[in-house]
Amino acid sequence: LAAQFYSQAVAELPGIPAQIEGGEYSPLLDWMRDKIYKTGGKYTPAELVERVTGGPIRTAPFLDYIQAKYTEIYDL
Repeated sequence: LAAQFYSQAVAELPGIPAQIEGGEYSPLLDWMRDKIYKTGGKYTPAELVERVTGGPIRTAPFLDYIQAKYTEIYDL
């Protein structure tokens, strides 16, 4: 779920990766507080994902993340 939420956060706030690289986490944290933490306890995980991302739980964001990570690490 973290990869899916992160993917949605970046879609809404494209500057997040550069901000994190620069040590600035507050834009992502603010997004998470607004979208997840504020209402997360009211919904099941599936309902929360639907509300935050507009779609069902998916594996694609996680697979994209690990492919990018390991391609860089192992020069694939």
